[in-house]
Formats: sequence, structure tokens, C-alpha cells
Amino acid sequence: MSTTLLGILPGLLPMLAAGSPVGPSGMAPAGPTSFRFLAPGARLLAVHAGQAWSIGPDAGDDPVSCEVRGDDSSIALFVMGRVSVDHAGISVTDVPTARAFKQYFPGP
Repeated sequence: MSTTLLGILPGLLPMLAAGSPVGPSGMAPAGPTSFRFLAPGARLLAVHAGQAWSIGPDAGDDPVSCEVRGDDSSIALFVMGRVSVDHAGISVTDVPTARAFKQYFPGP
């Protein structure tokens, strides 16, 4: 299930950022912000460079604000807000930026 969720993240994250009839939209970062998600089942890059988020496959060449690594389940749980950066299955390169993730992508 977690691998499937990682596969749909490029479509899901923009919806989470936009909000829903029952939930608020996400905050826009104060400046350029990017996340790299590294898991066995996916390698994704989420970039906000002013207007909106761009999410897609990651070639791994660009510097990012925060890299989030873990197994498929841990990354899926992190993105959905079910675990935090303190989870044993997650490692991040920038704790404050990782903690802000759900401010940008609220939702479930």
C-alpha cells in the first residue's frame, strides 16, 4: 500500500496543498523551498519556487532545502502526517524544514 501511495504523490501533494472543502489550504513557503523524498519505491522532488509546488521524479542532482529518507512505509506515513521527523524510520537533513512540511501540505 505504501508503495502505491508513493506512486501517486506527484498528483496527491498538490491536492493537499490546495486544501479541500473540509480542510484549509497549505501555507506558501516564505522563500524557495524543496523536499527530496528517498525511499526504495520512489525518488521524488517537491519544489516551491514562488507560485506553486512542482512535484515529480528526482534525478538527484539539484540541492534541496530538506532531504527525507526512509523505507516506503515511513515516507508514506510522514507525508500523510502520521509520523514526524522523530520517527525511527525517518532521517532528514534539515529538521525545522521537515517539521514545516505539513504546514505546506495539510490534510489527512
